[in-house]
Amino acid sequence: MNRISGLAAAGCAAMTIASQAQASSFAVRENNAAGAATVFSGDVSAADSAATAYNNPAGMTQLHGNQVEAGAVLIFPTINFHGTATTAGVLPTPGNNGNNAGRPGLAPNFYGVLDLAEQWRLGIAINAPYALLVKQNAGWYGRYLGIESELMSTNINPSVAYKINDKISVGGGVSAQWLQATLSRGFNQSALGAPDALVRYKGDDWGFGYNLGVFAKPWAGGQLGLTYRSKVSHQLQGDLDFLRVAAPLSGLLVSGAGTLDANTPAATTLGLTQAVTPQLNVSLSVQWTQWSALKSVSIQSTTATAPIQTGFFDTWFTSLGASYRWSDAWTLRAGIGWDQSPVDNRYRTVILPDQDRYMLGVGFGYKISDALTLDGAYVHFFAPHSSMNGSINNTDNNPIAATILSGTYQLSIDAVSLSLRYGF
Repeated sequence: MNRISGLAAAGCAAMTIASQAQASSFAVRENNAAGAATVFSGDVSAADSAATAYNNPAGMTQLHGNQVEAGAVLIFPTINFHGTATTAGVLPTPGNNGNNAGRPGLAPNFYGVLDLAEQWRLGIAINAPYALLVKQNAGWYGRYLGIESELMSTNINPSVAYKINDKISVGGGVSAQWLQATLSRGFNQSALGAPDALVRYKGDDWGFGYNLGVFAKPWAGGQLGLTYRSKVSHQLQGDLDFLRVAAPLSGLLVSGAGTLDANTPAATTLGLTQAVTPQLNVSLSVQWTQWSALKSVSIQSTTATAPIQTGFFDTWFTSLGASYRWSDAWTLRAGIGWDQSPVDNRYRTVILPDQDRYMLGVGFGYKISDALTLDGAYVHFFAPHSSMNGSINNTDNNPIAATILSGTYQLSIDAVSLSLRYGF
């Protein structure tokens, strides 16, 4: 009983890790439209909007007066599989290639900066740094590896900044992060002459972390930003349910409470923004994300504990962007970038068939009035095809009949962002 329940729990744990990792590669980096247009190259060094309260709190000292910013990003992921599957390594698994497993999602954001005094600023950031909805049809080849994975998050991040002098400012804040995961996969009962059962986990948790930032103007027209955002440890509390279980197993696969231990990773970011002319700014950003903190996770149910090895490694992200003030009202922006995946080929899963990503972004800023500005952006993420062949996670670990998936994934993302900024 413990072995069967543990293997089922392991499948759900593997999907959870995939969801959170996919939230890195399918990251909601688009926490404001101006930053998305330059592919996030000026996030920690531009310090030109209230979104710096999240990206680099030290940059709040560069804003004049009180600032608020609200917006949202609409994300359209494409995750298409092409291939076949076998049961027990030899028998063809009935099914289909599935649908586009990436489902659209909307992630809102809000930022505010309060001018306390000449040297002090107080900020607040509320956004969704992780968001994902992956859903296949119930008859696809990989249904025993994963059918649905939904991840939602909310991060509330108050912060404070202090201007040491005209060249250097420091800042920091704390984060309260809510994370919810809903996961499901099929359970093969064909050997019992019964249709598939469904294993489903749903849980949520609040975790806490912090962030630190430094902002500097070391030379004429140059701005440097350096930030650190800590990892957030989560212990999701929820339920592990077994649905439509055939009679021989109904006494073994018993629904009950489930706890999932997982973390969101720490990240260190260095950015440079340089004024080339009075109209043109160029930005460069480099980020190191410590995904190795998620090399393993564990789910505990009422009957078993199931540790999962993910093989995650630390990753790099880099981007280059530019902002050009076309007129007093219009600003044009563009950028390119590269985002390394934390997924090793040996550990790829159907919920995270991930590869390194390349990004192109364009956008605009339109000054509606002296106080109100509208920003818009479009970003396209694309990646080489990723293979499921050879992955040690390419099995449903089912004690009745194992599934091996053979094939490749086509991956891309399109994201549209809008933000409104108001100063008073």
